[in-house]
Amino acid sequence: MSRKKGVFYLVLTAMLFLILVGCSEAGKTSVESGDNETEEVDVNESEENKGETEEEESSREVVNVSAVTSDIGDVPQDQGDYEVRWEITIEEQEELYLITGQSNLLPESKVRVSANSDDYTFIGYHTNMTVEKDGTFKGELKHPQKYDTEIDFIFEVRAHMQYDEIKEHYGELFENVQGPLVAANTSDGEEIEYHVVSVISHAPKEDKYVTLNSKIPDWNFREDQGDLEVKIENVKVEKDDERFYIKGETNLLDGSKLHIEVDLPDYISFGYTNVTKVNPDGSFSSRVKYPDGIAEDAEMNIVISFHLNRNQQMDYIELHYGLDGENLTGELVEEGRDGKKFSQLKLNIQ
Repeated sequence: MSRKKGVFYLVLTAMLFLILVGCSEAGKTSVESGDNETEEVDVNESEENKGETEEEESSREVVNVSAVTSDIGDVPQDQGDYEVRWEITIEEQEELYLITGQSNLLPESKVRVSANSDDYTFIGYHTNMTVEKDGTFKGELKHPQKYDTEIDFIFEVRAHMQYDEIKEHYGELFENVQGPLVAANTSDGEEIEYHVVSVISHAPKEDKYVTLNSKIPDWNFREDQGDLEVKIENVKVEKDDERFYIKGETNLLDGSKLHIEVDLPDYISFGYTNVTKVNPDGSFSSRVKYPDGIAEDAEMNIVISFHLNRNQQMDYIELHYGLDGENLTGELVEEGRDGKKFSQLKLNIQ
């Protein structure tokens, strides 16, 4: 009888254990993971977290949102045309020049601007700008705050600054680019590299701020451009208390450099010189300091000369006219003591 009781108690204990396990599992639900294993999630715990989340949500505020719109404008219909155009505006402020531009250049083209002066060496006064999808570009330059000089803002698009995709379109040497903004930049032998370029000149005045705009040049190409008989003509000279302003025409090749000097036969002088590149049509303009401390009746000349062994002429120009100027002809040709030829025009200032 005692043996039967023992078996009975054993069975009863097992049944009670199974009942307890079942009650424990009732508070959980099973979620099957991707690898067919089973995770257990406590439903009671989830209900508690849910209550906490609802309390947090009740303390939140609604935030007003709106879609962000791009300030990029319409894409120019002529974007990417080989005949490049742009319109540039410079807004002068006390400490900065703010620059904005509109062009038909390809997006991601790089535009460089630098500030130059005949009287000062500006270090760090340059910046690079990137053309946006709509052809615009913008940037700023620090104001040098020099009020006794004229500043040239030189805007350029050079081949070596561009991504490969840009050079594939315009040419490795920008040889595909056309229009009045294109000029010879440098050369390796007879191979010429071109650039897009504009110059905006400005004489700043203290406490007077201006807005400057670029202009599209109207070149007048000559039929005799590049002839070995060099001509320098139609020269006009103006002056103020500080400078001579000289303009003229030549038949020199694009990018040829002229040396311009104020000659004072009765004085030992230096520093009254400048070097200028001729424009694509051979025209030129330059400034030279007006001499100080000379007599009113002193003889004074403006000397304009074209040398091949001075001023680092481009390779293709040296090859055309001769390394020593030996190919030059015409009434302006002179020969130096070293036997090298150059072309020169001397004008007496009345």
